[in-house]
Amino acid sequence: MKETIAVMADIHGNLPAFLAIKADLRKRGIEKVIVAGDMISDCPDSDEVLTLVRKSEWIVIKGNREQYFLDHQAGHLNHWTHARQMSALMWTFDKLGRSNRAYIQSLPDQKRIEIGGISIRITHGSPDSLSELLYPDRKRERFEEVMNALEEDLLICGHSHNQWFLEQEGKWALNPGSAGIHFNKGEGAQYALLSISEGKLSARLISVPYSLDELEKRFHDSGLYQASPHWSRSIIDSLREGENISLLMIDYALNLMEREGITDALTIPDPIWDRAGEEFLKNRNRG
Repeated sequence: MKETIAVMADIHGNLPAFLAIKADLRKRGIEKVIVAGDMISDCPDSDEVLTLVRKSEWIVIKGNREQYFLDHQAGHLNHWTHARQMSALMWTFDKLGRSNRAYIQSLPDQKRIEIGGISIRITHGSPDSLSELLYPDRKRERFEEVMNALEEDLLICGHSHNQWFLEQEGKWALNPGSAGIHFNKGEGAQYALLSISEGKLSARLISVPYSLDELEKRFHDSGLYQASPHWSRSIIDSLREGENISLLMIDYALNLMEREGITDALTIPDPIWDRAGEEFLKNRNRG
């Protein structure tokens, strides 16, 4: 008997993208869903996304963004509270309702399941770390090390926002891409359909179109853009241009810090962050 399971990760509070995927799943008649973490932060509607996930009967683990919330709640990241670099995260944390805060507490770091005779390890980064980036091409040696140590038939991971499915010496690995912050030039919210039949695996990598204009309006209407303008702009531009502009902006800020001789800051100092956002984004738009 063939079983089909939807797999998504890295929703990042992008409600229009998430609803587009949900509508696509309804159209296809898919009810079984795996969510491999990072449901919150960066886009405006983390609480709304998390509520919908929490009320589902899906298989869900936490990602590094949920772990950031737990670490901050425990007092381990107090230096983030007033740093402009972290203002989007602080805004998101403040908007989370009580039920969703408790839900995050309940989520496991990873999970092992079995479907149709296939054993599956669900992680966000890697089996060793929520924040590890697995790249089958760029970091091949590390990827092979992880796959050789894997005891299950299939590894599901996210975090890199790169969409791929491949076999490694009789085992399989799947990254469904990013549902919410996808670097595919606006082609749409990414997820995967995993099919299991008679002990055999196959997967389809899917992108679902939705309105980026609607998402950008949500940034402004929600107040997130006003709370964290540089980060919000970089996220919107990343989605439209198909490139991780947020990371490039951080690199620009770190280079400014190095030129200023700042080596002991726990976060990027506010004047550097503002300068980086203004200069970097303005230069990109001018180019």
